[in-house]
Amino acid sequence: MQPQPSPAPNQAPYPYMRQPADDEISLLELWQAIWQRKLTLFITTLITVSLGFGYILSLTSVYQAEVLLSPTTTQKSSGRFASLANQYSGLAGLAGISLPTHSSLNTAIATLESRRFIQAFIQDNRLKPLLFPGQWDINTDSWKPRPETNDSWWNSWILTKNKVQPDTLEPRSEQAYRKFKSALSISVDKKTNLVNLRFNWPEPELAAKWANQLVMRINQILREQAIDKAENSIAYLNEQLKTARLDELRVLYAELIQEQTKNITLAKANTEYAFEVLDPAVAPERPIKPKRSMILLLSLIGGLILGVIIALIRNAAKNYQQKMALASMPQHLPQ
Repeated sequence: MQPQPSPAPNQAPYPYMRQPADDEISLLELWQAIWQRKLTLFITTLITVSLGFGYILSLTSVYQAEVLLSPTTTQKSSGRFASLANQYSGLAGLAGISLPTHSSLNTAIATLESRRFIQAFIQDNRLKPLLFPGQWDINTDSWKPRPETNDSWWNSWILTKNKVQPDTLEPRSEQAYRKFKSALSISVDKKTNLVNLRFNWPEPELAAKWANQLVMRINQILREQAIDKAENSIAYLNEQLKTARLDELRVLYAELIQEQTKNITLAKANTEYAFEVLDPAVAPERPIKPKRSMILLLSLIGGLILGVIIALIRNAAKNYQQKMALASMPQHLPQ
């Protein structure tokens, strides 16, 4: 019996123990590893898509109502009054009169977004029950009572921090303001100077209704403020007119009174004092969020990626076990 030649240094003693020359994995091997565990890939993808679908069902649809507005401006004065106004602008400013200028768009928007304006709007229209329907009892037309809790330090700290009513679930005015303000957005087109007022809410009819009411109310508030300011200015100017001795001042005061009287007349006759409604809000038909198709697509992609990762991990674990099993086998035949 002739002796068997000894194996080469880089050659395994048995054919079934031959190892690859390197640890590089080709794309074909990756595809084979994934395809061998296609059931794992399918189950993982199915689970993630199901979770995404369940998440979609738990979300509330939000609709956006939009009002297109054009800011109005005051008329400019000219002629003798304009020259006198420029000469005695300090006196006019002392009287609280804003001499010929455009109405401030930034002031109108800031007033519309202010806490005082929004809280008054919520209170006058009794919107708290609509903002917090889960805490309102429609049967008794009152706020639901707060559930009884033990007098633990945690409950006491929560009540003290939130400053809530101890006996009912009525939200604070600040909570109502923050929730309403988060649904309101205002943008200005710098090229056209047009204003877009948008209101997002789960109920499309309420979104459109509140958007239109906000515009009506801000026009009413600013118009009333302009009338009150003009009336106070006229009262002040009449007092100054009685004591004025210079003819130029008397002419200026008379012109200012005439201008403020005209402003009062225009304000009372114009209901769209600050903003002219170019396109009122209507109840939207389609929600702006959630993006259901996008969520499902992301769930599908995430499931595929997760399934591939799991398949590769299982394949690597199996290869490692086989490698360890081969390493533990005897390297030579018994003599």
